[in-house]
Amino acid sequence: MARAIALLDKPNSASFGMAPVVVADDASVRVLGFASASAHRGRGVTRPQVEELIRGGHALPVDADVPSALKPNTVALWFGDVFAKSAKALDLPAAPLPASPLEARGGTFFLGPSAALYPYLERWIIRAFQKFRSEQSDESRKEIAKLMRWVLPHRPESLAAAWATASKPERELELQSRTFELDKTAAQIRSSHEHFLKSAGDELADLRLVVFTGGTGVGRGELAERFAKQFSLECRSFRRSVVEQSSHAASLEDAKEKQVLADNGQREVDLSPLAFALSVLDSPPEKGRILVLDSLRHKKMRETLGWLQPKQVFVVAVTTDESERRRRVQARKIDPDTLFKHATEREIPDLTKQADLRIRDVATDQELRQIFDLVSHG
Repeated sequence: MARAIALLDKPNSASFGMAPVVVADDASVRVLGFASASAHRGRGVTRPQVEELIRGGHALPVDADVPSALKPNTVALWFGDVFAKSAKALDLPAAPLPASPLEARGGTFFLGPSAALYPYLERWIIRAFQKFRSEQSDESRKEIAKLMRWVLPHRPESLAAAWATASKPERELELQSRTFELDKTAAQIRSSHEHFLKSAGDELADLRLVVFTGGTGVGRGELAERFAKQFSLECRSFRRSVVEQSSHAASLEDAKEKQVLADNGQREVDLSPLAFALSVLDSPPEKGRILVLDSLRHKKMRETLGWLQPKQVFVVAVTTDESERRRRVQARKIDPDTLFKHATEREIPDLTKQADLRIRDVATDQELRQIFDLVSHG
């Protein structure tokens, strides 16, 4: 094990962002999470230099056990306590967060690859901007704009919100032209903001999701595919996303492949439920279409899908006789008693109870038609 000893750039309790993390072990000090253009800042850093950065107010001291083999693209996703309180008051919580929080003065942080954690900032900005556009209270709009600038100040949503709530809009345009929009005039920036405030939207907002849940052996995947085929819908699967990242598993016998995929799927949920959800929602179908999602196994993933605020999330739980389920699993030479205790199986009974509809694996075409009608007119 190693220890995280500091977060560079001293994240503020009022902010929500990403920061490089300093990791130390007996032999060395490493700085992880710099973009390639800034990597030189972390080369050759020593413990005394880290301590000097902390004393100078340029780094936040932390003290947490972390794995020794963290990769160079590991960053700290920082969630400040003050930011969390302000966002909650505006009904703008963060998406369901990763599984391993680490505490520090003024906030909580999570470690992971930058590509897995950046969506927390990007999607929060998108959600905040949608609320900003619909908010009637001038005071709330100002507070939302202020929070957006603490997250990703360079994003077009943040710049438009800042201009729309500025006491001196022309001065704000001049400031933006000198900092974030160097290749544009104030008039061009104003025109861009006006257009963005009227037309920008979330590509997921018109999406209706039919999400299938159910444990291994219930025939869930086959029923999801059958439903999608019957109504000419696209079917995507969380399992498929895991398979694509576990290419070596295909060469294993069925029981070992199932174990690898289950472990890797759990790792994806723990690392970043938001990135995992977006991996199957990337490139949504045509506006207003229904998308079928298979293999929902975790309550946190259900919460994440809801947080993304599509037009509808309709969960269908597939069931079968327990004896038949065990027989199917055993036919694959997998021990059901071991499999059913895995973390990817344990929450499915609760998801089944909370589902919008429960249906048997031998459902008729007419029963599937009822699901389609419920979603189409929901």
